Amino acid sequence: MKKNRQTIMTSVCITIAIAIVLLVWFFVLKNIISDNKPPAKESDSGINTLGYNCSHDETYQEPTLKIGNYYLDGDTSKEYFEVQNDSTILYNGDVEDFVISNFFNGGMSIDETVKNEYIETWSKPRPYKIQTMHDSGDAVCIKLEKYRNGDICLISGFTYKDENTFTLGKSKKYVFVDDTESDSDDVSVKESDIS
Repeated sequence: MKKNRQTIMTSVCITIAIAIVLLVWFFVLKNIISDNKPPAKESDSGINTLGYNCSHDETYQEPTLKIGNYYLDGDTSKEYFEVQNDSTILYNGDVEDFVISNFFNGGMSIDETVKNEYIETWSKPRPYKIQTMHDSGDAVCIKLEKYRNGDICLISGFTYKDENTFTLGKSKKYVFVDDTESDSDDVSVKESDIS
């Protein structure tokens, strides 16, 4: 009986040892024989899909905006943003009205200090960056740098539609208008009037 128990224990130990050796051999051999490299981390490509089935690969390049003026609804008599060649964007219009209507819900309970900081910020060119949100249906945002306690963070609110159009919120659409063409046409008309 004692010998039988020892034989059973020995058999169990040998079986467990063989199973461990086979598992180790399988995983080591699999990595040695396989020509495939382990999949790259999502952060290596710069694309973070977070479970979304992204249509882009590591060669994807962010879209760009044309340099020039983007008028509200494409109307040159309205406010506009000037996209400058140094990757900055400048608002042109009534800055105070723009700030109140877009960032302070039309003026309800405004802290004057904060409002004045916003007005100062929007009165000068702001660095921007176009970024595709690969984890949310490939939405493309235009993010602006904001300084908070000495640190730079990116804020959004602008959505890139194409190189000629972006939106602010759901209701404001800014459209590229080539001012150089209209200026040159005006000059030629004036020259023809003179002669």
